[in-house]
Amino acid sequence: MPNLRSDHFDKPVGEMPDIQDDSTEGTARSLPLLDEPHEPRRYVRLTDRRLIEVVARETKAINWHLLRCSVANWDKTPGDVGFAVYTKRTRDLRRVMASGTIPCSVEELRQVLRPAASDAYTATMRELFGDDFVHGAIVHRIPEDTTADTDDIDPTAEDDGRGCRRRGHHRLPKVSDVAVKTAMFAKRHTLTRNEQWCFVDCTQPLTGSHGDGFSMTMA
Repeated sequence: MPNLRSDHFDKPVGEMPDIQDDSTEGTARSLPLLDEPHEPRRYVRLTDRRLIEVVARETKAINWHLLRCSVANWDKTPGDVGFAVYTKRTRDLRRVMASGTIPCSVEELRQVLRPAASDAYTATMRELFGDDFVHGAIVHRIPEDTTADTDDIDPTAEDDGRGCRRRGHHRLPKVSDVAVKTAMFAKRHTLTRNEQWCFVDCTQPLTGSHGDGFSMTMA
């Protein structure tokens, strides 16, 4: 009869590799790693404070008083959905402004323009732009306690001629709900590429003489 015994299994148990001990020791060493807190992944390079500075600077750069007073000097194009589009070309750029009335409450409009999650943001963009919108996401949102350290900014105050804005009797709250978003729009024809956006935006409540509303700035 042939000997079917294996020399490996004939070795004493004490001579077998100590696999159990090594594996247990490795597991024990890795257990503390599970207890360490993991910070959520950040998808933007700029710090939160820098993002707030960017959007606040853009808010200051908009001359809201001039927009209210000089609409008559803009070229007006009536829209198909009850909105009028105003355009004005300067030496450096071309300005576009839309004006219209939406039969809804301020809170309803806020929920549409300021979605809380990427799914709601994507659904809103598809409703607004249809097939032109490909996809997008809210990649970063700044906590409210971070924006609490910024200065009050009145986007509707008139410029005093020295590059500073006079603050009105009603001071507006600080910038809030600062978020970084992305959007991709379909190309217009075969020889072009999809249009990709990455922008930061914020809102500011309008109170007092401005009524119960809010302004929204994108940069």
